[in-house]
Amino acid sequence: MNPNQATVKLTYDKVKDGLVSIKLRVRYQTERPRYHLPIKEGIIVTPDVYKRLVQYHQTRSGRTAEEIRQLYAKVLPFVERAEKIIEGLEPFSFAKFESLFYAENAVSEKPEANDVLASLMTAYAQMDAEGRISNADAYRSAAQSLKRFVDGLSDADRAQLLPTTGKKSAKTNLLRFDHLTPEFLSRYEAWMLQFGAFARKEGSAPTPASLTTVGIYLRQVRTVFNTAIQEKIIAENAYPFSRKGYVIPTGRNVKKALRKNVIRDIMGYACQPGTLEERSRDLWVLSYLSNGMNLTDICNLRWSNVSYADQTITFVRKKTSRTQRGNPITVQATLFPETKVIIERWKGESQALGAFVFPFITDQMDARRKKRTIAQLIKTTNKYMKLIAQAIGVDIEIRTYEARHSFASAMLKAGADLVYIKDKLGQSSLKSTESYVVSLHDEDEQTMLRNSLM
Repeated sequence: MNPNQATVKLTYDKVKDGLVSIKLRVRYQTERPRYHLPIKEGIIVTPDVYKRLVQYHQTRSGRTAEEIRQLYAKVLPFVERAEKIIEGLEPFSFAKFESLFYAENAVSEKPEANDVLASLMTAYAQMDAEGRISNADAYRSAAQSLKRFVDGLSDADRAQLLPTTGKKSAKTNLLRFDHLTPEFLSRYEAWMLQFGAFARKEGSAPTPASLTTVGIYLRQVRTVFNTAIQEKIIAENAYPFSRKGYVIPTGRNVKKALRKNVIRDIMGYACQPGTLEERSRDLWVLSYLSNGMNLTDICNLRWSNVSYADQTITFVRKKTSRTQRGNPITVQATLFPETKVIIERWKGESQALGAFVFPFITDQMDARRKKRTIAQLIKTTNKYMKLIAQAIGVDIEIRTYEARHSFASAMLKAGADLVYIKDKLGQSSLKSTESYVVSLHDEDEQTMLRNSLM
């Protein structure tokens, strides 16, 4: 098999009562993601029927039951659609494949311009191609979530929220931009807060999404709506996101700064040398001592960013490198003796200026693989920091983010002004920095109240 040629095959996922749901698996190089068939109910069969279906797909033998023939007639168009999309993609991209595969009639016709879900998936493919994986996944998740909401509407709700224009459309379940009214968005928010965290298996309990998740998804929707206005697809007076219409919720992320004695205990905690526990503690300490540098930026550090002579670490935050491309915000952190020890302990083999300081990611990885690698590193670090917190007798959660917030807290309590803290954190606006200050003031107020009662 040519590893540079994507291929499609039938596969399945297990569901309840011993049945299986038929899926497609697309293989390209080392990646093999599964895709559900774009049918509302899916195709659920017994394992034996699935086995016979695959045999018929491979052999196309004329000797098979009529049941298998009918089932194959339902499945084959999706296999052919996937193969046709792959044939037309040069170079191949999972993001582009997924965008086309889940756009109705994507193989035979261009998606309608007035299509919210297609617009979200187009933005997903574009962001993925640019290596902006977090933004890309937010667009895709928003599209998937809205589709689940629309698919679950009753006939009465559909008539109310998705009125037809009188013109026949090739798409029978089209979510148009003019459907995105304040009423529709409010109903979607209410659904998300009850059912929307992720797709549920039949019979399982609903899992609510948070207001933060609702806000993330709808900000992506607002972006494509603005684009639709610019492209004259929808009138400007139809814009639903306003104080008099629908206001996107903002979930407040409660930030926790650790007290000095806790930070000292973390830094002085004795770990078994060379273990994941030691690496996790070291990465947390490195983050705290380096202006709250997050693990994505730590992984992306190159030796050109580190100067032992000047005792500095200089870098541009990955998060703002694209939005501030014309005027990048450079962060300079002090290289403390403790920081240097950590670097020397976990550095990679090469110390060439262009080489990564730590061996967590490589230039050969694509953007999505880098993101997965860093996400796993953060997960592992948080796991061991939780154990370290228990070992030192701290009953609050200590994650990588607490290192960043604790740094900001230390600067504030040392008398630094907001502009100085903003620059040290590498933030692009004072608004972001102020969110730290608000939560810090909340913590100080709670401390003062407790002290007044003792």
